[in-house]
Amino acid sequence: MGEPDLPTVLIDEQLYGLADYLRDRRWPHVKAEPGRKDDEVINQARANGYIVVTADRKVQERCRVAEIPCVSVNFAATARSVIHDLERLTASSRER
Repeated sequence: MGEPDLPTVLIDEQLYGLADYLRDRRWPHVKAEPGRKDDEVINQARANGYIVVTADRKVQERCRVAEIPCVSVNFAATARSVIHDLERLTASSRER
């Protein structure tokens, strides 16, 4: 399902929407089963050599401690980026 040398990404439940974007870029990925406990997500990633993508700070920290590759999604940073873009867009429309 992806490029031969790309590792598989394990998408944590709160970020399922990223699957389409990963697919568009040919990243192999799987979704954590809905309702799975953190232990199960960590064990699945460890057993299969997955990279975890999560917004869950506890899972992020546990991956770091367990030396499991993890991409941390920070909603506060995303919110700041969205607000900045909205302000930029509305400022440019007000200048017209």
